[in-house]
Amino acid sequence: MSIILLKLIGIKIYFSRNTNILEKGSGDDIFQFFTKNFTYKKVILLVILFPLVAFIEELIYRSFLLSVLTYYLNWDYILSIIVISVIFGLVHYSTSQNWGHVISTLISSIIYSLALIQLGLLYPWIFHLMTNLFVLLFYSQGKKKIVNQKALEN
Repeated sequence: MSIILLKLIGIKIYFSRNTNILEKGSGDDIFQFFTKNFTYKKVILLVILFPLVAFIEELIYRSFLLSVLTYYLNWDYILSIIVISVIFGLVHYSTSQNWGHVISTLISSIIYSLALIQLGLLYPWIFHLMTNLFVLLFYSQGKKKIVNQKALEN
């Protein structure tokens, strides 16, 4: 659990030090959709969509790909985890086109993979969901600060 806490602190530091991501409006469209004009419909969609997306990603990357690489192709666990994590990180490059984000996602993937091996599918899914929700929270807070600063400047 302390690893997850460190990861969440890292996310907070990442967003506080990379305000240009928030200022330019770049970032994942899904985060922008949920943080702009927050409505009850978006809350309901968020409650359904975020757990589902995290679960599907865990099934694809950790459960399916890890099984294929280790059991069917007889790859070493460490090599399999590294390959899956690199792929996972690169797929998430489109979120911010920022290599810091890719590295953060790669580290998350390693943590989720180790959790899967040690604890089963439920825990990496919960960790992944928590990470996504914290990223959304920090993203929305950062956007609000920028909007407030611009309002004060005018």
